[in-house]
Amino acid sequence: GNKKMISKEYRTAIDLYNKSILASPINYFSWCQRATAFISLNKYEESLLDFEECIKLNPKWVKGYLFRGLSQLHLRQYKDALVTLNYAGSMCPDDKD
Repeated sequence: GNKKMISKEYRTAIDLYNKSILASPINYFSWCQRATAFISLNKYEESLLDFEECIKLNPKWVKGYLFRGLSQLHLRQYKDALVTLNYAGSMCPDDKD
């Protein structure tokens, strides 16, 4: 899936991530990657659902929150996005970037 993402073959990447998720539904990274592919196709509701699953599986992974916030922004869920992104920022208070 990752190679297909690089070559911007997002639908094929999603198919491959689907297989990965079926093989290992607890692999949070596959959920995140599929969600990223959905964002690339402007499928923000699908991406939000996948990022929610990613966060359930690994609540300490800050990127899940960052990308969930991005999906929420695209869906014009501004208050939710603000909460999500503030939470992500609180997870790494010493990171100035």
